[in-house]
Amino acid sequence: MKHTFISILACAALLCSCSNGTTGGKFTITGTVADNSCDGAQIFLVPLTEPATHETVDSVVIKDGKFTFEGTKTRVASLRLQMPQRMKFQELLVYTEPGSIKAFVAPVGSVSGTRNNDLLQQWKTVMEGCVSARRAILDGTRTIDSPGVRPKIDSLTHIIGDATYKLVKESGVNPFSRFFYMSNRHTLSDQQKKDLQVMEDDYQHYMDSIRTAAAARNAENK
Repeated sequence: MKHTFISILACAALLCSCSNGTTGGKFTITGTVADNSCDGAQIFLVPLTEPATHETVDSVVIKDGKFTFEGTKTRVASLRLQMPQRMKFQELLVYTEPGSIKAFVAPVGSVSGTRNNDLLQQWKTVMEGCVSARRAILDGTRTIDSPGVRPKIDSLTHIIGDATYKLVKESGVNPFSRFFYMSNRHTLSDQQKKDLQVMEDDYQHYMDSIRTAAAARNAENK
């Protein structure tokens, strides 16, 4: 399950140029690790919608199986352990929106506590179920082109598409829903893509307003 989100993470570079996060209210991530094997290790909060640099990546040391991050920048990020601990525990997507966020780092982890992170966890549960089902269908011996396999795989893709559509619609116009739309639109039906096109247009207006506000602040600070 550690690699469940490879397709999403691979899309992150494409999104770096279109959504660099916004500054708003304070978020707090209170994290727990499944066991104490990571005590003394670092865990990183890595942005996925802007370049990961020394300035944008945050890190803390795990103590007694716990860790805390705080900040004010809203963005899609990843909770990522240092090596070699990273090989044992699942990398977690998290949306650093204002509020109290809970993270459970484990071979199959979870995030919760705020509206969009709860939506993320619902989507993640569906995705992981589909990944397990796909593995069972292929069963180590069959390929997608084996007799009767492709319709079953296509059915799982539709399930993921429905979960993605639900997340985007319920989340609204923001960088979080944009991230999932861009990362998973290949799973959406033509009608779902058409329905979400209005939100895509609204997102461009949203980002224009963010850029205008940022330019105004910069002008005031000069």
